[in-house]
Amino acid sequence: MGYYEPLLLVERVTESEGNSACLVADLVIGRHSAKVIVDLSEPSIIAFKAMPDELEHHKPARDAVIRLMLRQDRGELLAFPQDLSELVRQVSGPWPARVYGATELTEATGEGTDLPTSKIEETAESGVTQIVLNTGDIPTIVLVDRRAGPEQPVHFRFVQGVHPWQLTSAQQRTLLQLLLRRA
Repeated sequence: MGYYEPLLLVERVTESEGNSACLVADLVIGRHSAKVIVDLSEPSIIAFKAMPDELEHHKPARDAVIRLMLRQDRGELLAFPQDLSELVRQVSGPWPARVYGATELTEATGEGTDLPTSKIEETAESGVTQIVLNTGDIPTIVLVDRRAGPEQPVHFRFVQGVHPWQLTSAQQRTLLQLLLRRA
């Protein structure tokens, strides 16, 4: 079938031990575990107690996780785990991880930065560049959107293959550098 690793997986949603007004969502983001904890003790208010950085920077993914948690709280019978990877892939938005300054980007060295690329194909049309990377055995297609202009944020859409959430921080920086050089 091919390579597949979930980008965002909600393993379960449970009540917090000792506090039934708090819900906990156990997640797998890329290759690491994370938790979202919300407090619903005040009517019509969702108080975030814990939120992973990746969801802080990716509103559609964060909202999808919160919607699942609220559905569970309302008593809806949900099957877990819930794979939200397609939602993450389909969003055309900013880089879903922390964006580093120019100095930090140029210092992307050290263990785990290798991102072997055997082939790069580019097509540019009206400010959107499609970059096809063949990283090892995994073909990856990324759309880089610069239509907003040179001084505006660059938007990336990972259509197929490797996604930043599946990489280490050093590999993410290396991939970002590569994409920004090519776009």
